[in-house]
Amino acid sequence: MKTSRALSLVEILVVLVIVVILAALTLPAINSMGRSSALNGTVQSVTGVLDLARQTAMSQNRPVEVRFYKLPDAAQSPSAPPSVYRAMQTFLVDFESTNVASKMTRFSTPVIMSDTLDASSLLDDTNLPEQAAPAGFDLPEYGSNYRYRSFRFKPDGGMDLPLDGKWFFTLYAQNDTIVSNGLPANFATVEIQPLTGRTKVMRPQP
Repeated sequence: MKTSRALSLVEILVVLVIVVILAALTLPAINSMGRSSALNGTVQSVTGVLDLARQTAMSQNRPVEVRFYKLPDAAQSPSAPPSVYRAMQTFLVDFESTNVASKMTRFSTPVIMSDTLDASSLLDDTNLPEQAAPAGFDLPEYGSNYRYRSFRFKPDGGMDLPLDGKWFFTLYAQNDTIVSNGLPANFATVEIQPLTGRTKVMRPQP
């Protein structure tokens, strides 16, 4: 009759060491895939919000304001000073009043907007100055502890920014390693055509 031999303590330890080594080797790749997935999801969400805002402006024959929110870092308390742009929201402009058109859309953690002008012209203080939270309009979790920049889609679908300018912003995972120009190897730049309001996404060449 055949009998099965139990594993020795040494053999069990060898197996555990191999498992730990394999986990250590694969964890960075898994984390990288997670950040890439967060970036892709954020790009789809952001462009969807922009496209809907443009369509709403045209269908309602009213300007639609797009606000990008500067919030505390996701790893910090909601009461910490606002430091990164990582959310957005749209508003329907009815003469002198603005009415909420969409819920606040937060970028998937750890995705943020680059604060480098070469990567995000929408952070240009000349055309889109940073503003304090307006009185009486609080954000969930953050209250009035935020700042924002905004532009508007006009009823013809175009932007209310200079037509001779290039308007874009760049998204990336905050904890990716920066390789050049203040950006990591993996990022996405969303360009908005000022005349038509249409969006185009540009990614780095592999």
